[in-house]
Amino acid sequence: MMAKGKRYQTKDRTMRKPLVYIAGPYRAATEALVFANILKSRDAAIFLWRAGFAPICPHLNSLLMGGVVTDSDFLQGDIELLARCDAILLLADWNSSEGASGERNFAVRERIPLLVYERRRMDGVMRIV
Repeated sequence: MMAKGKRYQTKDRTMRKPLVYIAGPYRAATEALVFANILKSRDAAIFLWRAGFAPICPHLNSLLMGGVVTDSDFLQGDIELLARCDAILLLADWNSSEGASGERNFAVRERIPLLVYERRRMDGVMRIV
């Protein structure tokens, strides 16, 4: 775990907290399932903040904005956000999402470190893959 307030050298710049992009499903068959996906990503964001990272949570960034732009526009914007991050955190069900799968593939191509988040009981667990 990284110490809070410590400076880190990442991507040729010094920063207080590494930026970590959260990737997981957003879209779903019902609004209730979309909301459940948003809550899962929010849990991961809380975990990252407490662990000393600065999370980028696209689920919250586009909360209740369905129809503002196309899904493709949101996904392209998410890739722009990811490109500026130091790592990507994959939620446990990331591979069930076309968007999250594309984000993971982009991260692999760009050599952005992959982290996996799994929720167990009340605490999250993060591992590097």
